[in-house]
Amino acid sequence: MVRSLQQGNNIALFHEGFMSIDGGLGQFKRGGLHAAASAKAVIVRILLLESREICKPGDYIIQPGKQVPVVFGEPIASKSLSRVERKSVHQLVRNRIAALRTLHEPVTNP
Repeated sequence: MVRSLQQGNNIALFHEGFMSIDGGLGQFKRGGLHAAASAKAVIVRILLLESREICKPGDYIIQPGKQVPVVFGEPIASKSLSRVERKSVHQLVRNRIAALRTLHEPVTNP
């Protein structure tokens, strides 16, 4: 994966590994993000909103005819991260995605 990233290829990863039952943000797996940091690749955070509308947790069938809003976060230039930040890049990315989610949470009326 590191070599592929160093060659300029793009890789899409779902860092939680699964869709959570409660809709919360789970713990991130380290592998893919550490590979991106090792390759000094740019990490682009992508937030899929309302994805439960097209695919329920534990299901692999995508419901046709529905749309999922997509939000792109500011890219993270992993080459500019410190050694400590690269070691915990999975937590850095998770924190920034959590912040992005907060900005795009639906407003509910009481």
